[in-house]
Amino acid sequence: MGETSVAKTWRREIGSPEDGFFHHAYLLEGENEMLLSGLKAFLQETFGVTIQGNPDFHEWNGERFALSDLASVREQVNMKSVADAEDQTGKMFVLSMQSMTLEAQNAFLKMIEEPTAETVFFFVAPSREIFLPTILSRLLLLRAERETELSDEDQNFYETFFRASRKDRLQMLEDIIKEKDKVGAALFLNRLEIFLRKEIFTKEKSRDAVRIFEEIRKARGYLRTTAPSVKMLLEHIALSL
Repeated sequence: MGETSVAKTWRREIGSPEDGFFHHAYLLEGENEMLLSGLKAFLQETFGVTIQGNPDFHEWNGERFALSDLASVREQVNMKSVADAEDQTGKMFVLSMQSMTLEAQNAFLKMIEEPTAETVFFFVAPSREIFLPTILSRLLLLRAERETELSDEDQNFYETFFRASRKDRLQMLEDIIKEKDKVGAALFLNRLEIFLRKEIFTKEKSRDAVRIFEEIRKARGYLRTTAPSVKMLLEHIALSL
């Protein structure tokens, strides 16, 4: 099987086994599990990186990356690589998260401002908006195929949601609100935006249409904070429609 379009794009933007990596810190934006599996397959197949049992390959996968998680990463960064001198991959960190606390981002900044030699970071997150501008300015965003179409089931859900009363909209979001599900809330916002861009924004570029996309963008930003109120954010979006 030949390379996918995403793999070809990543090969151009990440680098090649012959030349090494072009940058020291990358951001993959989208659905974490899909991107994470794709990235690891790409690194194995293109760069020959050993994932399992490789002391130079480090992976963190969780909901919220906090300051306490940074200590082990910093310790591993400061350790000497066990790779051969001719191995251009060096130490590799794949950090998959739904959010990252502001304290952790501020502390992480120095590591990606002054990276050690042959150390590469890959951040995997649902949206670039969970990161501070100072962090984003030092990450190379990797383009990938992003979700642009909804399944029939999702299309029906969002059509019903859009046309429902305010009370019924909140009822449809009850499970996410009850579980305080930040991941579910982020997916809801992403797919609502896809629906609205196709159904509304392409037909009517009114001030109200622009406003709701701004509200969705703000809600994503609030989800990155330490303890966001999922209930308040989703209620606001449901009422804003």
